[in-house]
Amino acid sequence: MEPNNIHLVKAAFHTQFRIAMEACGISADYYFKKVNLPSEVDDPESLVPLMPFYSLINTVAISENIPDFGSRVARITPWHKVASLGPLIKNSNNLRELLTTFCEVASGQSSPVIFSLKDEDTHFSFCYTNTLQFKGEIQMELYRITSMI
Repeated sequence: MEPNNIHLVKAAFHTQFRIAMEACGISADYYFKKVNLPSEVDDPESLVPLMPFYSLINTVAISENIPDFGSRVARITPWHKVASLGPLIKNSNNLRELLTTFCEVASGQSSPVIFSLKDEDTHFSFCYTNTLQFKGEIQMELYRITSMI
């Protein structure tokens, strides 16, 4: 992955972060402005830059003294309730089908992500391959791990 690429994410995830901040009693508009993200998004299918979300999640965690903020974002609005993702996975008949579908559509939700489902005979492994490496991205890692659970 080229370091100068502008990675994108569906705007529906913006709403996920807004809901989490408001649930914690935090001014979402203030933090969106601080990291140069729009305060509102009208179309959950539109694209917004991904990198400001890394700044957002860390800035909120540090400034508001919420060490598990990344995890909270994922718990408050799980992936199956994200407007751009939920409809794509809701008709799955079983967990394997759901995870397989999720892995197929994930990169359409956020450009650099790669998820996979590995059949290991007695069980399946749901995996995330990090194609971006950023120093101090603990909050985004908490978000991903909690979301995968």
